Amino acid sequence: MNVLNFTSRNKNGLEVFSNFYKGEIKINNNLYSCGENAFHGEKYLYISKFKNNERKKELEEYGKKFQIGEEFSNLDPVLIKKKGGKNGLVLNEDELEVWYKGSKSVQNKICIEKLENDDKVREELIKSGDKLLVHPSRVNDDKIRKLLWNGRAKIINDKLEIIGGNKLGEIWMELRSKLK
Repeated sequence: MNVLNFTSRNKNGLEVFSNFYKGEIKINNNLYSCGENAFHGEKYLYISKFKNNERKKELEEYGKKFQIGEEFSNLDPVLIKKKGGKNGLVLNEDELEVWYKGSKSVQNKICIEKLENDDKVREELIKSGDKLLVHPSRVNDDKIRKLLWNGRAKIINDKLEIIGGNKLGEIWMELRSKLK
């Protein structure tokens, strides 16, 4: 089985699978300029549903900043990632746990939205055939093993294995399997 690594840096069509790929995304009636905006905006909105205090309002207001026309909507995706991470509104352990449980569902919605509304995404997914889709990271093997969304294809004991979660790659392969 062949492996296709995809990142926003790809210039061979595979960049469409990255959340950094520009294209309008509509999730829960909220409009975003790319998957990265949608992922982080929906993160804060999702977590806010489990709050009933001042923090709820703070999370909602911050999440809306990622939507089209708002403060973060036109930022470079690298900066968006920072605004949704350690350089943004910091989440406590309980909130991170809530997000961990909901993040895969949100990312799945983002991928479905891209697949249904962007012909290039659909074409590239079909063109990928039965190849293993991997969303790599530039970290060492020990660090990548701890990552949920990224992975690395390696030959270990003469067998191809994926280290790391590679959840983004898995979502795309699952959607591809439903196209056949």
